[in-house]
Amino acid sequence: MLIKDARFVLTPNGLLENKDILIKGNKIKSIGKTDKSGRVIDASNLAVMPGLINMHTHASMNLFRGISDDKKLQKWLQEDIWPLEEKLDGDKCYSGAMHAFLEMIRTGTTCFNDMYFYMDKVAEAAEEIGIRGNLGYGMIDLGDNSTDKQLKKTQRTIKRLKGDFSDRISPTVAPHSCETCSDELLRKAKSISDKNGIPLHMHLGETHKEVEKLLKEKGKRPVEHLKELGILDSGFIGAHGVHLTDEDIKILGKSNANIVHNPCSNMKLASGISPVPKMMKKKLNVCLGTDGAASNNNLDMFEEMKLTGLLHKLNSSDPTTMPVENILKLPGTNAGNALDQRIGKIEENNLADIVLVDLSDINMNPLHNLKSNLIYSGAKVVTSIIDGEIVMKEGKFTKIDEADVKRKFTEAAEEIVS
Repeated sequence: MLIKDARFVLTPNGLLENKDILIKGNKIKSIGKTDKSGRVIDASNLAVMPGLINMHTHASMNLFRGISDDKKLQKWLQEDIWPLEEKLDGDKCYSGAMHAFLEMIRTGTTCFNDMYFYMDKVAEAAEEIGIRGNLGYGMIDLGDNSTDKQLKKTQRTIKRLKGDFSDRISPTVAPHSCETCSDELLRKAKSISDKNGIPLHMHLGETHKEVEKLLKEKGKRPVEHLKELGILDSGFIGAHGVHLTDEDIKILGKSNANIVHNPCSNMKLASGISPVPKMMKKKLNVCLGTDGAASNNNLDMFEEMKLTGLLHKLNSSDPTTMPVENILKLPGTNAGNALDQRIGKIEENNLADIVLVDLSDINMNPLHNLKSNLIYSGAKVVTSIIDGEIVMKEGKFTKIDEADVKRKFTEAAEEIVS
């Protein structure tokens, strides 16, 4: 496949103009060389950029979009979300996830990092539509003596994801948080992570309540506690990282841990503002995620990048905070590094996860600054290539029936509230 005459190409080495990108199999073979032997995509009025990586989400929660707004987190969970989750089953999670993937792909996401339930069904949906996914069964054991049961579910999920799906589907280990998981579960989760060579993905420092609960029970903050349990290393992916002290940031940096910023969800639930600029100055690897649609309420990573820039400029009273080059790294290079996968940047031998953005769209003009337009003006993705395959061409999905997905999703969402 040849992406021909791309008006702009976003690469780690800068912005290239009027270049060809040759894809062989599922990899980028070359940039700037022409080979017309296969399918040719005319990109003369398109910008070519790495597919965005959503590093923290709960895809099946598209079923709960808009179902509970304007509530404090604990009431939001206890009164609305947790009772509704009792009604979930594998088929509903499949429908919710498939709908999420329509939304993700249409808004430029080519890879997602998910923590939820019925992950084999989520994997089936991801495989069917062609998106790249990292999936972990969300483990919670405090108060119900289910530690062994939770760990066995995780081990079964890992075995299934490794054995029954393509290389686009990767397992993770996903204990929910320090607040909801016993020390035994966290230690054994880390052991499973190490044994399988896969990331450990969990919520970290999202709320004051989480920090206060741990301080009261153990006399430690979550980061210090995880350090003592031996959880923190380069395979650790901590979602949110809102309530972090300077010492927490120092510990995370020395551990080579990864943090996922979720600005929209954190603002909507009034959880607080993650100290992202401070973490980046300390060379901590910070990524970007949407969280689930129940607390966002969309999965648009372009919007998440815009909110990242605006939030931290306002919070610091400094318009130079979070320049566009730094923001683009969060769902790109940084995320690829966190997952230890050759994605998130356009360069030779990387996996061909690429999105094409329409430069004729009204929001993209004038083109004084492409990167600024992409983040702050709203980008229209017209074609998405994942693992070397076109999964959306000129706005049309190539592997699934979009209308059928929407119909089944609506039925599932209505069943949940009936």
